[in-house]
Amino acid sequence: MTLKSMTKKNWFRSIFTICLSGGVLAAVGGDASAQAWVPEKGELAASANYTTGISDDLVSPDGETYGGEDLSIDNHTLTLGATYTPIENLGLSMSLPLLLVRYSGEQNAGFPPHGPYDDGDFHFTPTDLRFGARYQLFEGSKTVSPHFAVSIPTADYTTIGYAGAGRHIYKGHVGLSLSLIHI
Repeated sequence: MTLKSMTKKNWFRSIFTICLSGGVLAAVGGDASAQAWVPEKGELAASANYTTGISDDLVSPDGETYGGEDLSIDNHTLTLGATYTPIENLGLSMSLPLLLVRYSGEQNAGFPPHGPYDDGDFHFTPTDLRFGARYQLFEGSKTVSPHFAVSIPTADYTTIGYAGAGRHIYKGHVGLSLSLIHI
């Protein structure tokens, strides 16, 4: 979607989303996202991150585009999270995305609705609860932190349709964060 092709409805949605995101960011004092440095022992950080995805096009497997003003897929996600450091260099985290999703498209737009959430209404569901741990191996301006996490579906949300809420699978996550600061 280009700026020129945006409808009034999409402009208002975009402005609302930007204002809401700014308000959430201003209200939150900490961030619980992954990084190489682990907070001091006993520290607790909380986060609330908002993302949105709004689309007025569907693309077929052969690359043909369907959509326009009569089709909209709206996806709003508020992820609540927390990180706690119970012992020196070990950060434990937890996060839960809360999803508000809607498909409102023409019944005969080339891609008719095919999932239970494709009815034109907004649907709310929590998705996958994530528990994680990271351990900071070195102190100072250079550090390495391996991290591990698991994601567990928390609700019986739908996985099919244009407004499908997710994949509803149990997942394991493994990674390594590297940080270097030049002072």
